[in-house]
Amino acid sequence: MKFQIPNPNNTTKTIEVGKSEKLVFLGANGTGKSKLGSFIEKSVFSQTQAGFEQNQNSLNQKKQELSLSEGKIEQLAQEISRFNSLSDERIIDLGMEYQQRKVVLPNNEIYTREQLLDLFWEGKIQVGNATFNGYKALGSFPPQSLKDIEGGTVEFGGIVFEIDLMKISKNKKETIEGAKKYFQTKNQVLLEGEVQKSDRLKREVLLLENKIGEFEECSFKFCQRISAHRSLVINQNIAPKDKEAAINELLFGQNTQTQNTDSKWRNNSIQNDFNKLLVALVSEEAELGAVFRQKNIKDDSIKTKLDYVIRIWNKLLPHRKISIEGLKISVFNEISPYQLSELSDGEKTIFYLLGQCLLTPKNSLIIIDEPDIHIHKAILGNLFDDIENLKSDCSFIYITHDIEFSNSRNGKKYALLNYTNPNKWEIEELVNDEDIPESVLTSISGLRKPILFVEGIKKSSLDNIYNLVYQDFTVLQVNGCNEVKNYTKALNKNKRFHKVNCFGLIDKDGLDEPSIDKLNENNIFVLPVAIIENTLLLPEVAKHIYDIVGESNKFNETVYSNKVIEWIEHDENWKTIWIKEKLSSELQLKINNLPKKLNDFKMSEFEFNFTSSFKIHLEAIEEAEKKEDNKEKLLLLLQICRGKHVLPKLATHLGLSDKTSLENKILNNMNSEFIKTLRNILPKIE
Repeated sequence: MKFQIPNPNNTTKTIEVGKSEKLVFLGANGTGKSKLGSFIEKSVFSQTQAGFEQNQNSLNQKKQELSLSEGKIEQLAQEISRFNSLSDERIIDLGMEYQQRKVVLPNNEIYTREQLLDLFWEGKIQVGNATFNGYKALGSFPPQSLKDIEGGTVEFGGIVFEIDLMKISKNKKETIEGAKKYFQTKNQVLLEGEVQKSDRLKREVLLLENKIGEFEECSFKFCQRISAHRSLVINQNIAPKDKEAAINELLFGQNTQTQNTDSKWRNNSIQNDFNKLLVALVSEEAELGAVFRQKNIKDDSIKTKLDYVIRIWNKLLPHRKISIEGLKISVFNEISPYQLSELSDGEKTIFYLLGQCLLTPKNSLIIIDEPDIHIHKAILGNLFDDIENLKSDCSFIYITHDIEFSNSRNGKKYALLNYTNPNKWEIEELVNDEDIPESVLTSISGLRKPILFVEGIKKSSLDNIYNLVYQDFTVLQVNGCNEVKNYTKALNKNKRFHKVNCFGLIDKDGLDEPSIDKLNENNIFVLPVAIIENTLLLPEVAKHIYDIVGESNKFNETVYSNKVIEWIEHDENWKTIWIKEKLSSELQLKINNLPKKLNDFKMSEFEFNFTSSFKIHLEAIEEAEKKEDNKEKLLLLLQICRGKHVLPKLATHLGLSDKTSLENKILNNMNSEFIKTLRNILPKIE
């Protein structure tokens, strides 16, 4: 199945989804995700079997309406022609007949229309509110008699009086002319309105015929959209009904799927169908149970949709087990049972998604807006793995902002880059390649701030330093130095997937100034020290740390610098580790730069002198250690020392238990002056 999504530049993006496929649309806030789900549902529904059947029924209904409308047009045209040819005498007869027509009141009293209207003007009958329409005022309002109004109608007690017919008199010729004018105008307006209705019906018939003509047998049976905006209110007082009617009411909003397709689209702002879902599940349970009892069937292998909902729920949430007794659904925790209505929003959402997906017909397309709302990330992926396994005959379209969930789905990924009201999206398919893996592409799609790639594998508390210093950037952590360089260069060359500039920030790790200048040309910047932790060991930063722990009076820059140098030199292992890492990195870079084709391979390009490289790195360490100025010596050591052994020593020195306590203390008490100092130390990126 193919559908088209309009772009802001007045072109369209064609999206194709096949049987049992998964698609993910990933976008940030403001990219029109919820509107996209509704748009796709309306776009593809006519291509489904259910849509085809509804369109066929609608077409027959519209054709009947069109036939009636065309008959009414002919009748009105004849009425106008007939009325224009009537003589004055005949019009008077019609007026007299209209005025003398009998009316029976609720109390069984009988009056002519003339008598009843006179009683109304005299205030002798109780009629409630009277409504005047289409009249011309000739006196005060409200009118006190027929003399005060011209044309139009007056209605009270459910009876409509045509004013010009009530005015007709043999002795007043002007009343005949007034009646002629009124009815000519009235019938002409009715005729024009009916012609407009007929033209609208003709257009609707043509549109439906085109949709039916485009239908292909290989299309999905149904399209079900599960909205992000849904009510989680549950009414426990539900009763089963006919299973088919209950499921149709859930899917179509009505107990039959042969009515107008407009009821398929949930136009209210919040999808409020949790109770319909429960009724559908319970109705299937009751009907199947009744059939088994009547036929004396005992087969535990046959499961209802509710059985599957409960099974998956109990697997995902073993501490909140669901059970069913008769048609009563209960939840049990370690203490006592409680009702579904007492579930948390996350638990209700899990139940709702399970039920909605499992009740969707086979071979359907299921669109899920914001699947991550209210659900913990530890459960989310497993939940949809189970749903996809049970509904393996269905295809899924997920619309989300959750990067981790997007990466957990196997299928085509699309980035929502921009949205223009009404219903225009800028979309790019996220195609994995050698330079930019899919996980990175999904991370940057839809971002509004410039991107800053930094080194790191696991998130630690110190990563917040980047977020605090570079608040105008979206900071993304990737594996290492080479990834930072490659992603920054690749994404700045190819901006199909994003609208912002990309920058990189890597560890100094012994880099010289010429190398740093060359990196800066490609938007890649270098820390002033070997690793981010070392920024906290710089004297100007350490002064703030002493203030935070209440030891500001003990800080002396010279004494402090000597202590840190002593801590660094106390462990010789960092030197060996650093040289090994440098050699390994240089060798890996050689390997990465080898030609892709074997015929292009040259041995000279793979030459690597371990001895020479080892000597260069060893000399860098020795040069730092022989500096006599301790402040200069400390800076050089912090530029090459990647040892994780120094920060814990500072923590102990300040009376804290460990490195983590120190990091938390710093980050929880970091003020504007501290952040300003870090900004002056770290590279200025713009």
